[in-house]
Amino acid sequence: MKISLPRCSQQSVWSYFELPGDRSDSRAREEPLVFVHGTSGTASCFFLQMEELAKKGYRVISCQYAACKDVRDWVKSFDRFLDALSITKAHLFGAQLGGFLVQSYAASHPGRVCSLILCNAFSSTAHFADATPWLSLIAYLPGMVVRRLALEAFPRWDKIGTDMCQKEAAAFMHHQLSSVPTKDLVSRLTLNCTANSVPSVLPTDQKRITLLHVADKTHIPEALTQDVKKRYPRARVAELKSGGDFPYLSRPDDVTLHIVVHLRAAGVFPQAHLTTRHDKVTHNGVGAGAVGGSVSSRCGCLSDEERAARKRKQMEWKNPFAD
Repeated sequence: MKISLPRCSQQSVWSYFELPGDRSDSRAREEPLVFVHGTSGTASCFFLQMEELAKKGYRVISCQYAACKDVRDWVKSFDRFLDALSITKAHLFGAQLGGFLVQSYAASHPGRVCSLILCNAFSSTAHFADATPWLSLIAYLPGMVVRRLALEAFPRWDKIGTDMCQKEAAAFMHHQLSSVPTKDLVSRLTLNCTANSVPSVLPTDQKRITLLHVADKTHIPEALTQDVKKRYPRARVAELKSGGDFPYLSRPDDVTLHIVVHLRAAGVFPQAHLTTRHDKVTHNGVGAGAVGGSVSSRCGCLSDEERAARKRKQMEWKNPFAD
């Protein structure tokens, strides 16, 4: 599904997936959770969280942002995207670069941000700017070179170790990156590697911010992780023992559980029992594939048998949004 935003400074086409969750719950419907990916992601990379959260009654949207010339342009474009979906307020989940971008949006439009979940995120791009002297030439580089530069941020296969979930997650994201147009990759690398930072004081209540970090090695330097924690000393910190760069794929159950805890702390309690249904909805003439409904869900820890069964299923890596 795509939305064209003609009012932006340049042609801006966003892709997105939406699952409606509990249509009878006004707050869950009016305050959706919007996922924003990182440099290498697409709207498909959060499909495991979207499936489970929709079953629990939450309205969830995963967007794939268009090419933007700078952070200010992205903030304006994202604001138009929310307008196009008639969203007044939203909870935002940002991963890697997406975490930096949603912080920037919250700084400019605090009234539209209910809460933030920052996954392996950072608040300053200065480190990446210092490491990319070639950035001024990126617009003139061949597409295959741009893609190779984007892949430099990927974890090396021989460095992941024996964790097959992390290996499968990296392989899945590598495949997703291959589908991203060169123009979009140039934009993402420019956003990620141009020196910029989030304002030191964010208007969002820090009690409505969750910092989701992974304890093992990722491509985000530890100094940047600590900087985020120092910026939001009153935020809730959720640390996974392992999971790598893409915990929403390698540790989906844990990430989903932390999201549910965060949303409940923010006051979003959709009904747990929904009628299973499959349909499509349209927003102001823009089609949005919506696979809603759920079965009875339980909050809390999964049994060992349930967790093992889910892992076996997840190893198939079948994207329900794929054609």
